[in-house]
Amino acid sequence: AARGHVYLGAVNALFQLSAQLELLNKTVTGPVQDNPNCAPPQLGYKYCLDETDFQMSTRDNYNQLLLIDEEAGHLVACGNVFQGTCVARMLQDISFAIPESESFMPESYVVSTDKRKKSVAFI
Repeated sequence: AARGHVYLGAVNALFQLSAQLELLNKTVTGPVQDNPNCAPPQLGYKYCLDETDFQMSTRDNYNQLLLIDEEAGHLVACGNVFQGTCVARMLQDISFAIPESESFMPESYVVSTDKRKKSVAFI
């Protein structure tokens, strides 16, 4: 919990609850168009392991990792889509995603694209 809130990651959604576990906010994170063999579209270039396979399919987003960055006021959410990249969101309102240029998020792959694999991270 941060600032009296509880944050939950689920399949295709993030939830923000009050300290009394009342729903304050829900934001949808999937399903999305993705290809686990291709670079994430938000990186701005097309690259796939098989250069001929840029075919996208609808994939559920299993939110596997949530980190609270109190200092920045961000909730960092990482799912299995887009090669496991993360999105920073406002702690007070998780429906607001921080633009990459302002979030200082590394353009690295944090969690596995395999929903069965576990991830651990620290800030």
